[in-house]
Amino acid sequence: MKKIILIFLLAFIETSACTTFVIKDSTNLLFCRNYDYDLGAGFITINKRDVAKRSFVSYPFQPLEWIAKYGSITFNQVGVDAPMGGMNERG
Repeated sequence: MKKIILIFLLAFIETSACTTFVIKDSTNLLFCRNYDYDLGAGFITINKRDVAKRSFVSYPFQPLEWIAKYGSITFNQVGVDAPMGGMNERG
């Protein structure tokens, strides 16, 4: 009976999920992803190379720091340094 109730409840829960897959042959790699969320607003950012970057982490973790080797273009929804996707100049 518990299984039947659980299945019944799960049938009425709205879910959303993203799908990611890679297609690869001997010379090419194609990365594909969809983004199934209701939040549709965002903006495009052009990121220059040779810019110092720092990861955002909470205490007690230590952030990573690096210099961007390549320029990139990213799609952002919550902030400039929080991209949801993009591509660097190397592809």
